Amino acid sequence: MLLFCCISNLHIVFAALVAHFVKIKLNLRPAFYFVTVAVLYAFFEYIWPSIFPWNLGYPLLFSGLKTAQLAEFVGFNILSLFVLLLNSLFAMSFYRFPQKAWSDAIILFLVLLGLSEFLGQLTLKKLPLADKSSSIAIVQTNMGSFEKYWKQYGQNFQLPIINKLFELTENVVKTKKPDLVVWPENAFPTNLDSYYLFGAYQQNLIEFIKKNNINLITGGFSQSEPSAEGNIDYSGLFLFNSNGELKGTYRKHILLAFGEYIPGSNYFPFLKKLIPEVSEIGRGIGPSMLSLNGLNITPVICYEAIYPNLVTSFSNMGSHIIVNITNDSWYGDFSEQQQHFIMSVARSVELRKPQVRATNTGYSAVSDASGKVIVKSPLNQEWAQIVNVPYYSVPIKTLFSKIESYLAYIFSLLVLLIFLIDIISHVKKRT
Repeated sequence: MLLFCCISNLHIVFAALVAHFVKIKLNLRPAFYFVTVAVLYAFFEYIWPSIFPWNLGYPLLFSGLKTAQLAEFVGFNILSLFVLLLNSLFAMSFYRFPQKAWSDAIILFLVLLGLSEFLGQLTLKKLPLADKSSSIAIVQTNMGSFEKYWKQYGQNFQLPIINKLFELTENVVKTKKPDLVVWPENAFPTNLDSYYLFGAYQQNLIEFIKKNNINLITGGFSQSEPSAEGNIDYSGLFLFNSNGELKGTYRKHILLAFGEYIPGSNYFPFLKKLIPEVSEIGRGIGPSMLSLNGLNITPVICYEAIYPNLVTSFSNMGSHIIVNITNDSWYGDFSEQQQHFIMSVARSVELRKPQVRATNTGYSAVSDASGKVIVKSPLNQEWAQIVNVPYYSVPIKTLFSKIESYLAYIFSLLVLLIFLIDIISHVKKRT
């Protein structure tokens, strides 16, 4: 982990080193140099391995700028490049000051920002109104770690967790029956695969579903079939209909490094012995879509929601909404919860699909296809609410959903293009 922390932000250093090398070799003028730095930064930011791949496009969303709406066309990685290019204009202005033309870059900055805000507002205005909706209940138990319940209750640690889930759910559905109830990641503390449903806790869940006549999505433990050689544990998402029948299962595909697996342990098994505290979770097969009464759902577990490539591949299967179940309790009261939340909401803008987010301790939320947050839970509190979630009966195919798989090529071409421009500029200066 310490080694990973040492290299996790080296993309900034690499971008600076390559830009400096190009500047020296081609004797770049300041304007070309600053633009080269911006393009290289965005390129290395995109390709560099990261646990939480934050970029400079996301602040556009949480700051409320309409430029964020352009993510429908280019995604937040390209918007990050746009932010960097705007900053290069500030750098150019600072470099020129107090010469006469120092303000030209500031004027261009204001023009570009104004234009992007206008286009973002226009995009938002042209976004069609949702023609369907579904009432969805979200339950947040404020029970993050099972370890403390294990210490208190021993082998019966599941009981207080299950009872709290049942209590909060019954309280919220007794006045109005929602179309769907969503519980967080690993909310139900036992295996819910079809071949384990004969167990006592599993049968209690099925009876609860029938009694309250609800459709349910819940996180739970998953495991390979007992007859398989060597059981593999997974983090699972399970869909039950109101008859208590298991209608769909999804297993987490992108795992949390140093939390759910050790990078490189497949090639160097001794790493598992060096860090035995890290659990070893199996990797699910990937893209999936669940369906319930005509509603197509993109299932996403935890921080999978911050990976545009994964969510886009799921979404392109024809889903109406995104359901993200997660557990951020490991981070306490730190800023991670807000950061994770913003990065998840970004997928709604890129794909123009509402997102239902259920967490154990917060933030649980619903965002619409514009990224507007309809409801957001408090942090570290019990909370349950039924929300009317608007969606499109015919899902919108955004430009971003079509080009996302080509982003690596787009960034590579941008780098080659800026190098070509730099070389042409250099040749022209010499002649």
